Amino acid sequence: MILKRAAASVLLTVISPVIVHSAPLGTIELSFGQSFSTTDSIGKTVRCGSVGGRWVSGTFVAGSDTSFLPQSASIKALQVKAKKASGSAKTKLLTRIKAATKKRKSDDIVCAPGMGGEVTPTPTPISSNPEPTDPGTIAYFDSSKNVTEEGKVLMKIPSQLVANLDRGKSLFLNTCNGCHSSRGEPVNYTFDKLRMKIAISPMFFTTSSITDPQLADLTAYLNRFRSP
Repeated sequence: MILKRAAASVLLTVISPVIVHSAPLGTIELSFGQSFSTTDSIGKTVRCGSVGGRWVSGTFVAGSDTSFLPQSASIKALQVKAKKASGSAKTKLLTRIKAATKKRKSDDIVCAPGMGGEVTPTPTPISSNPEPTDPGTIAYFDSSKNVTEEGKVLMKIPSQLVANLDRGKSLFLNTCNGCHSSRGEPVNYTFDKLRMKIAISPMFFTTSSITDPQLADLTAYLNRFRSP
């Protein structure tokens, strides 16, 4: 009798089906270095992943440390449900969407600066915009991390100026990071647009405060995600 029960137990174990949970729509597979955890102003953990060349907040699918679901994808799924719902169910979903959107915006700000506040995200398959650690392979930067003539045209940097990514990074960290560490970095600003932006509140930087050569360097740094 004991043997029969044991055999039955083994049989049940063998034929029990394995349940595979599919990942939610919008899930992205990340590699090593494409995600990190940080904390917000009240000490709550925020998960961040590299999506489309920038850091965004999200969660990892249960049982996985690579399947990342951005909060924006979760909100989109709720919006789809809300369109199909009615009455009190729709009201509850709309309330959830509002709260989730507010949280996403707050968490995205926390994620935006990257690991340590300055590490560039490794691009996911959605985008291909790496920081030029090997600038010789990227047309907009040369081997010295100077912006090429092609890059100057794209970023609208005056051709007579030498724009260097490393100098721009140093300028950003010393001059801008105090505010933008929490607000996130502006990206892909052209030379002239950046000049207009820094001239108004709350910065009020003049051409004496940040010269054109310095602005060219800063433009190079803020365009480091660009790829041809």
